[in-house]
Amino acid sequence: MAERKFVSFRESEELSNKPYYDANPDIVAQLTRPVDRFEVRRVNNGDGTISVYYNDGTVERADDPNYKAPDKPKTQTPPPSSTNDALLQQLIAQQNAAAAEAAKAKAMARQSAIDVVTARFNQYGLGTLATKIRDLAVDGATEATITLALQDTEEYRTRFKANQARLKAGLQVLQPAEYLNLEDGYRQVLRSYGMTQFATDEYVQQFIANDVSAKELSDRVTIAVQQVQNADPAILTQLKDYYGIGPADAAAYILDPNQQITKIQRQVAAAQIGVAAAKQGLQSNVAVSEQLAAQGVTEAMAQKGYATIADILPTAEKLSQIYGDIGTYDQSTAEQEMFNQLASAQRKRQKLTAREVASFSGSSGLARGGLSEGKTAGQI
Repeated sequence: MAERKFVSFRESEELSNKPYYDANPDIVAQLTRPVDRFEVRRVNNGDGTISVYYNDGTVERADDPNYKAPDKPKTQTPPPSSTNDALLQQLIAQQNAAAAEAAKAKAMARQSAIDVVTARFNQYGLGTLATKIRDLAVDGATEATITLALQDTEEYRTRFKANQARLKAGLQVLQPAEYLNLEDGYRQVLRSYGMTQFATDEYVQQFIANDVSAKELSDRVTIAVQQVQNADPAILTQLKDYYGIGPADAAAYILDPNQQITKIQRQVAAAQIGVAAAKQGLQSNVAVSEQLAAQGVTEAMAQKGYATIADILPTAEKLSQIYGDIGTYDQSTAEQEMFNQLASAQRKRQKLTAREVASFSGSSGLARGGLSEGKTAGQI
């Protein structure tokens, strides 16, 4: 088979005129001689190949004999699959164990905070806050922050209501432990004297709000029980006459923290003095009784003193009427001499005694002694 030869365009055109060339075979032979094919240029494709361009417009792709492939990066040979899986599982197990331990510790701390705060607020009588305590703990609050948050609740403010009154009065707010100790102290005193009707929250809050100590409350209860309720019923009557304090209200009045303890003590003492005078048939006066109480005259002193006054007063009053130039010697004068040791009152009595002795040349019923505390009745 003859090798195919390429001819130029011009030559192709000439060949198309076939009748002419058929008649001239020599010219055809000359025109169809082989034309050499040669390379025009080469282009490096960058991938280890080159493109070869020829003069006839054709292109061929060939390997680049000078191309050197870049070295492949070195990679670490992984351990066998079984070893790698074992190490991964071990790491995962360690991480899971640490996470579980941390979760356990967190849960224990949370439960501890719940238990401690719940127990404490149960002691406060605030067991209704248990749900809120748990919710705060679940949200991540600590024991301290839970306690602070609960103090801002309406339940807490109501439970320690007296603290708000103390704050308004300029008094120090009590910590829950102090507050509870005072409550227990008040109730113990009241119950020990059988006055449980006053051991209510309302009274206890009043005591705390007015800064009444357990000692002061004990003093008030002693007055109410020993000096009023269990004493002579006449004292209650005298309190009613002097101050309008009825028997049913006496204890409440005495325990009222808004009433000063010194005022109550003076009023009860005045009532006792008034009763001591009344029992001797003498007049009782609230002003005189309070004055004597303020001077420190006790019930026993009043009983003894008024007994003495009652013994000598009738004679003294009669003589003062007979010897009017000396002056009047009445109950008020006798009280001044007896309880105040007033010298002028004593001299008046001595003058009456001397005048009586001079008139009758004998002894007087007023000359047997002086009207001073410590003398027995009749010896004046």
